[in-house]
Amino acid sequence: MAIVGFAVAIPVTLLISGGDDDEPAQPPPTTEAGPPPLGPAERDRGIGVRYQVSDGWRQEKKASAIRLRSPDRNAQIVIASPAPASESESVLDDALAALRSGYEDVDVTSGSGPRLGGLRTKGAVARVRTREGARLRVLVAVTKGERRAYLVEVFTAADAAPERIREAQVTLNSLKFLN
Repeated sequence: MAIVGFAVAIPVTLLISGGDDDEPAQPPPTTEAGPPPLGPAERDRGIGVRYQVSDGWRQEKKASAIRLRSPDRNAQIVIASPAPASESESVLDDALAALRSGYEDVDVTSGSGPRLGGLRTKGAVARVRTREGARLRVLVAVTKGERRAYLVEVFTAADAAPERIREAQVTLNSLKFLN
């Protein structure tokens, strides 16, 4: 459930007020922004994932993880396959332990959420503070494929722009785990 709360797309509403007092009041028009544009589909056979990245985001691939970062560095997604499927429970425990040891004032709310990448998800949402004092929100999601456990972590600055959250959400929605 916590994952659902974080993952809800944030609609952008524009309100335009009427002119002078002589004109009858008109309801303000609203528009909802469409999804942010995505780049072409990417595939990493080593990790076993297919995904698309929001335009302008940078990606860095290493043997064991993919790091996607927004242009302003206020949002970051890490996708990894750190263990076999049989160890998926320990992947979540280890990820949360790493948050607790690497950050201060860690507040974790555990839960399970909808499918991610086509697989059932268990995870948590955490609010943390860096040693420098910056506040972050962290989504930790673990899915279990046929052969692999997948770890997805989304880090956002507490004051990240709604557009960055939407871009991260669209990227998460594009994930497809391949085994």
